[in-house]
Amino acid sequence: MYALSRALYKDISRYTSREQVNPAHGTNRAQVLSACEETMERVAEDWRYFHDPERYLFEQIRPYFPITEQLRVFNLIDRHVEMAIKVAKTYAARGFKPDGTRLRCRATTRRSTPCVRNIVPGTEYCPSHQHLAEPHFDQPRRSIAEAQQADAA
Repeated sequence: MYALSRALYKDISRYTSREQVNPAHGTNRAQVLSACEETMERVAEDWRYFHDPERYLFEQIRPYFPITEQLRVFNLIDRHVEMAIKVAKTYAARGFKPDGTRLRCRATTRRSTPCVRNIVPGTEYCPSHQHLAEPHFDQPRRSIAEAQQADAA
């Protein structure tokens, strides 16, 4: 995700305004870089529950760009965030986070502590908690007739 956040920053940094927006927080470019990295890290960790990350990032960095460049910046952000979500989904389907660590089960135990077991690839739960799994969003649901045919075969 580091590479994706830097690629996004490289694409949009040339459009930053020369006028300082908030000198107390550093330069415009430093603020844009920080916001890009934070957003991409959150996409990597929490892509399923991060609603509209492109809008979130754009709202954070919008003051650092002249109004004439804001549409171009938003389109660049949209393209890069879409790519980051694809990467996160690809890793999640294999049971890993983009940083290479294994995904953990999302369930909690009877003692209200998080389950620490590794997930079954393609789901969000370990073998013990598979009954909590919902059909994956990317997979079409089967009809009753299709399920009966699959069970009969």
